[in-house]
Amino acid sequence: MLKQLVPRPVKRKIKATLNRRALDVALDELTHLPSGQLPSDHLLERLQTAWDNEGMTAQTAYLRELANHASQTPGPILECGSGLTTLIIGTLAGRRGVKSWTLEHFADWHRRVSEALARRHLSNVNNCLAPLRDYGDFSWYDAPREGLPDRFSLIVCDGPPGDTKGGRYGVVPVLKEKFVPGTIILLDDADREAEADALRRWSQLFELGISLHEETRGKYAVVTILGLRDKNH
Repeated sequence: MLKQLVPRPVKRKIKATLNRRALDVALDELTHLPSGQLPSDHLLERLQTAWDNEGMTAQTAYLRELANHASQTPGPILECGSGLTTLIIGTLAGRRGVKSWTLEHFADWHRRVSEALARRHLSNVNNCLAPLRDYGDFSWYDAPREGLPDRFSLIVCDGPPGDTKGGRYGVVPVLKEKFVPGTIILLDDADREAEADALRRWSQLFELGISLHEETRGKYAVVTILGLRDKNH
């Protein structure tokens, strides 16, 4: 009866406060994991629940893969699309002094992630508001190219959304000069038609090593850049 009397906006505010506290507790645990120890699936699931973005947050298997690479990559890191993954990268890579750059085109979402990063003092993350731009046969982020590092060792590719023209293809042709042999791309939703096509088209630009992994819903790919296929492409 009392629950029914509480106005909906108040309920939302209470839920948001509780989730924020739960997120901070889980991120504290992530921060204090011993060097070399990866987060358990239980901890990753707690982070997903506290972040409270059901249906859009990456699945546990992908987060596990992400945590593994964020804990080891020498950096820098580029993330396409922001969210819980941004906080995990900022925590695990940041405690080793590794910097990351995140591209996000939704202003409200960029604000939410930026506020979470500030609350956690994750200053190693450069969270960039980058609207989508038409590049001809595909659309992708209008990345602040002059502010990006010369190369990336890890690309976390969970954006832009699946209905974007060309899907997630744009990261390679737009920034290919920043990829070197050994650069790793983590591509979520790799079994979707647009992402499968992106893999095919990337392989025309670079020699790739591709490993597909099953998730509860779909697949993700771990892609390793082996070398430039055609320098005149």
